[in-house]
Amino acid sequence: MAEITSTEQLIPWPWAVTPLDPDTHSCPSTTHILVVFGVVNVICAYIAIILGNRTVIRWLTRGVFGQPGVSSWVYVSWIASAGLILAANALNAWLTVRAPGYDQSRMPTVGDLTLFYVSRPRIAWIWVLVLGLLPCHWRGNKDNGLDWRNAAIQTTVAEIVLQLIGVYYKARAVHFASRRGLYGESKLDRIDFVSRAAFAMMTTAATVYMCILAVIAALLFYWLKYKPKFRTLGWMYLCTAGTYWILDWVFMAGYVKLAGDLFCPQQFALQGAIWAIFTIIGLAIGGAI
Repeated sequence: MAEITSTEQLIPWPWAVTPLDPDTHSCPSTTHILVVFGVVNVICAYIAIILGNRTVIRWLTRGVFGQPGVSSWVYVSWIASAGLILAANALNAWLTVRAPGYDQSRMPTVGDLTLFYVSRPRIAWIWVLVLGLLPCHWRGNKDNGLDWRNAAIQTTVAEIVLQLIGVYYKARAVHFASRRGLYGESKLDRIDFVSRAAFAMMTTAATVYMCILAVIAALLFYWLKYKPKFRTLGWMYLCTAGTYWILDWVFMAGYVKLAGDLFCPQQFALQGAIWAIFTIIGLAIGGAI
């Protein structure tokens, strides 16, 4: 294996989002990108409390949606929730790939970037799941269920699907590092400390992510065999898969810092708004059914 002499050699995939003329396209900083991720998380988390509540949806729609009880639609509505997030990813990927003034020879396809954006940290589902697991007697509501239960079921199943899709880029990072023997720092002596740390963050998060898959598989086996109540399975899943949110943060922070100007998407704040809007629509669907 050739000696690692540049940061670019530590990127596990061949594509890059780079402008042809850096003087005319200023790249968002690592902080800017992570702040956008954080703002989207905060906005969606707080709106999830409102629109994921079927009592609120019932009031907003004058009783048309958000009826008490678990609708049979909740078990397929996750398709809409996951589909909306993937659609937002695809739209943002398209905006990035089609942006003028970029090196198209190294630009990823819309599909590549859509899959990569699945690793974006998402927290709204965690808030909704926690609320869905707590007994609810809000304003005397005792409809033999939980006001956030439908949204919790929908968003949790959607998140499981998205986490499985997110394995793709995590697995590529793990394969890249293990095949080249880069888990130690002996081969990275000529790389600056910040880049080494960023690479370690990315690959460590990806490795732990893959390991937790075994725990998720065990939970699925437990569910298929014993059919536990939603609340029991929900708390078990939250304690394990909730770690994925932290790992997604570490993975993305490591990659963005490592890539630097090799990941230079324009109008990233607009992309954040698109993620927020599509996520909120999915949450509203969960509260409506």
